[in-house]
Amino acid sequence: TVSVLYCSGHAGRGGNRISMSESRVVQVDWNKKAREEILKQKGDTPSGEVTTLEIYEGITDLTLLKEFTGVSVVAIHQPPTPITRLRTLTTLPKLPNLTELHLADHLICDLPKDMSERCPKLETLLLTNNKFQTVTDLEPLFKCSGLKILDLDDNPLVKNDKEYRSTLFEKIPTLLIIDGKDKEGNYYSEDDDEDEEDEENEETEESGSSTPDSPSNVEQKDLNGTKEKRERSASLEADKRRKEID
Repeated sequence: TVSVLYCSGHAGRGGNRISMSESRVVQVDWNKKAREEILKQKGDTPSGEVTTLEIYEGITDLTLLKEFTGVSVVAIHQPPTPITRLRTLTTLPKLPNLTELHLADHLICDLPKDMSERCPKLETLLLTNNKFQTVTDLEPLFKCSGLKILDLDDNPLVKNDKEYRSTLFEKIPTLLIIDGKDKEGNYYSEDDDEDEEDEENEETEESGSSTPDSPSNVEQKDLNGTKEKRERSASLEADKRRKEID
C-alpha cells in the first residue's frame, strides 16, 4: 500500500509562491488486482493444494503467496502497470514444493541470501530481462542443490561477463541448461527430451521382442514338438504296414 499526497493550489505573483488550498492522502493498494487474480485461480481449492499460480497483474508483496505451500509452479508475468514490476525478492516466502519460478521482464537485481532455504526444491528459474549486473548477484543460487535450468538472457551481466556461463556451471554443479544451452553450447529444446524418450521406448520394445520365452511359451513349444513326433511315428508305422501287406 502506497500513500499518495494530492495537492491543489495557485501560484503567487510571479509564479514563485504556492499556497495550499487543499490536500488529501489516498491509499493505493498496488496488490489489489493480483490478490483478486490469485483468489480467482484458487477457487474452492484449499490453498495448500494449489499446484500452479500464474499472475499477470502487478504484485509487489510476495507474502501473498505464503499460504500456497503446495505450489510447484509460480509465474509472475510482466504487469500492465510498470510501477508494479518486481524489483526485489526479499518478500518471497518459503515455498517448500516450488520447482519452477518464472520471473521474466521485471527489474530484479538481487536475490535473498537464503534462496535455497525458501525454495529447497527449485529446479527451473527464469530471470530473463531483469537487472542482474554480475555473477556475484546470483551467489544465493550457489546453494540451490537441485537447480537444473537457469535463464538470464537480456540481463546486463550477459554483456558484462563473457564467462558467466562457465562460472555458473562450475558454481552450480547440478545446472544442465543456461540460456537455452548446455555446457557444450548446444541448444536445448523440449523435443530433445521427447526424442530420448522415444529412443528408450524403442529399445524397450526391441529388448522385449528378444526376451527369453515365458514358461507358457516353452510349454506350448514342447507340446507342438511332441505332436510332430507322434505324427511322424504314425506315418512311419503306416508305411511299415503297407509294406507288410505288399
